Amino acid sequence: MRANSRWTIFSGGVAPLNSAPAALGLTSTRDGIVGQWDPPPAPGQTPANLPVETPENMKRWEAWCRASVLDFELLSKLGFSRSTGDKMSVQHLGTLSGTLTYQPLVTLSRPDENQFRDYLVFLNSYADLRCDRTAEIMTQMNGGLAFVSSIPYLHPARTPYTLELLAASLRLANFVHMRLKQALASRRPNEYSPQVQPMILTPSHSSFPSGHGTESFMSAIVLWRLLRTAGTTPQEHHRDHRTRGVG
Repeated sequence: MRANSRWTIFSGGVAPLNSAPAALGLTSTRDGIVGQWDPPPAPGQTPANLPVETPENMKRWEAWCRASVLDFELLSKLGFSRSTGDKMSVQHLGTLSGTLTYQPLVTLSRPDENQFRDYLVFLNSYADLRCDRTAEIMTQMNGGLAFVSSIPYLHPARTPYTLELLAASLRLANFVHMRLKQALASRRPNEYSPQVQPMILTPSHSSFPSGHGTESFMSAIVLWRLLRTAGTTPQEHHRDHRTRGVG
């Protein structure tokens, strides 16, 4: 058996089925072994249909199918509206006193011009660290999951559902903060001063609210709630870790 064949077996051996050579091979194999058509067994001798509208069915679907279901459930119940001034509100569609209505979640205010200019001073003070943080900055362009997963030992083979949950929460965070960015339309720092000179191509969307900040906080909240559900708090874990280190 060739090395690549062994790798196919150990890795599941499913992906190669969706290829032109595999399709031709499976077609010719069926022609050789299927024989005459044999009607299916009578009802009761074949698997019954699955229960309707039960979360248990989610285990049977592919990850992208579960992602589609979760995204619909999360996003279809969100609403956005402009409040007074430079403010945007996010609401959640739910039942209140028997009536289906949007209930407030959060209201964001766009910083004023003086605040944005003060932020430039803070931003410039960190410019000297660019060389030290280049690898981190470039990696975070694709999101911060690599950094999040390195702390609690997340792995596709060990914690597939945890990673799916984190991915769903990050997609939700992305849709929300992008909708708020569109509404609050805040200029980028390099639009205030040509001395900023970003080290990467400046994103064309609004600078506020912070996408990376929103997604990082979302990841931390999800992991914290998972720890609480498991009967462990981050503080207890950290204290135990320090104790083992001292010992």
